[in-house]
Amino acid sequence: MGLVVEERAGDAPRVRAPRWFEHPPQWFFHAILIVPTAMLLLAASVPGTMFFLGIAAVWLLAIGGLLWLVRIALYVSARVRGRSAGSPLWCLVAPAAGCVVVAMLVVDAPLRLRWAGSRSDFARAVADAPSPRGVDRRIPFAVERHLGSYEVISGIRAGDAVFFYESSGAFLDHAGFAYLPSGPESLRGNAGFESPQFTELGGGWYAWTASW
Repeated sequence: MGLVVEERAGDAPRVRAPRWFEHPPQWFFHAILIVPTAMLLLAASVPGTMFFLGIAAVWLLAIGGLLWLVRIALYVSARVRGRSAGSPLWCLVAPAAGCVVVAMLVVDAPLRLRWAGSRSDFARAVADAPSPRGVDRRIPFAVERHLGSYEVISGIRAGDAVFFYESSGAFLDHAGFAYLPSGPESLRGNAGFESPQFTELGGGWYAWTASW
């Protein structure tokens, strides 16, 4: 911790410790932001979205960002007056972490990482699904409640395509995973979905959202 020398007319210089607002945001401040950041990444790790968790995370991070701006302004003011303490490099921690989080969301990293650990269980569920009976016929089938780290509501086979409904959904819409060995373009009549959207996960697997 640095020390600040205060000079007063007619008095000997007095040394005092810098006040908390004369430091840049450090370990404790950034540790608090880990919680809403984890909430946001968790909300983005499902094929749709954990809507209310995501909204809460965004609000908490917005509040944290506002507090960060206030702290930075106080630190800069103290630094201009020669009363600051702590390395200014601390000011870069939150923006750098924010850029990393945004980049992860842009490339769907939370979803892809969580899916990677659950894919084998979904593959076994596909192997246990009923045999296809025509391209357009939809065949519901029972599926384990938990596949990997996801909670699944039901499964449907439509030709060689297999759809799984994930419990989080996409707010007011449906969402889940699908095994589409021929790709989503091969689906006829949208397989009973309205305006389906697909995110490729590799190996014939997709995350999907659709209206109902």
